[in-house]
Parts: sequence; C-alpha cells; structure tokens
Amino acid sequence: LGHARKRGAEIYAELAGYGVSADAHHLSAPSPDGAGPARAMRMAMDHARVNPEEVDY
Repeated sequence: LGHARKRGAEIYAELAGYGVSADAHHLSAPSPDGAGPARAMRMAMDHARVNPEEVDY
C-alpha cells in the first residue's frame, strides 16, 4: 500500500483480513444455508479486527 501511494497509484481496495471455510456440503455447491461463506466472512472480519458495520463497497 505504501509503495502504491508513493508512486501515485489509485488505490481501489485494501485487503485487511481473510478467512477460509470448507463445509464439504457438495463437491461443487456450497450449503444452501450459507453457513460456510458466512463463517469465512466472520473469520476475515476477526482477522482484520473490524465489525460488519465497518465493511463497505
């Protein structure tokens, strides 16, 4: 991020955290209730130390 700022690049996003989940519901389709993706999003927010209200487009 610092290097991009120094060279005047336009910043489109900053990756502050990440999360992964494998619910093993189906080989190519996630569980219909969305539990796996929701778990990954919670993990990413925890890793980044942000609340859902702080996440935006």
